[in-house]
Formats: sequence, structure tokens, C-alpha cells
Amino acid sequence: MHKSQGSQWPNCFVMLPNEAEKMIDKSLLYTASIRPSERLVLMGDEKVIETAIEVGSKALSRATFLTERIGSARSLC
Repeated sequence: MHKSQGSQWPNCFVMLPNEAEKMIDKSLLYTASIRPSERLVLMGDEKVIETAIEVGSKALSRATFLTERIGSARSLC
């Protein structure tokens, strides 16, 4: 967990190199956009931002097997 988690800053600069297109999603972009209280500066190719929006939230499709893990934990109790 990083120190700035949940914090706001007056100004935030976000670098989005072309390589970020492989990992960025809508939720990461959203998190970056709510950190500044005054100004957000996005630097990079617009295609990276468009891809993030198109991809949506990767967390929603992540295979966590949480239900199975909770079931296994309950059976151990």
C-alpha cells in the first residue's frame, strides 16, 4: 500500500506512454483523475486513454475464485 492512497493533491501529472496501453483500464484512469483537487495533466497518446475507456474495468473480469476460497475457509472452521 502506498502512502498517497486515498489522498488528494492540488496538481497531478500522469504519464501514459504507449506501453501503458497493455495494462491501463478504466478504473486506473478514474483513480488518476480523482486525485487532483485543482488540475490533472495527462501526458501521452490519446489512443492509450481511449483504450482504457474501451477496456472498462479489468477488476470486474478478474478470476479471483473468491467464492471458492471463502467456501474452503468455512469448511476449515
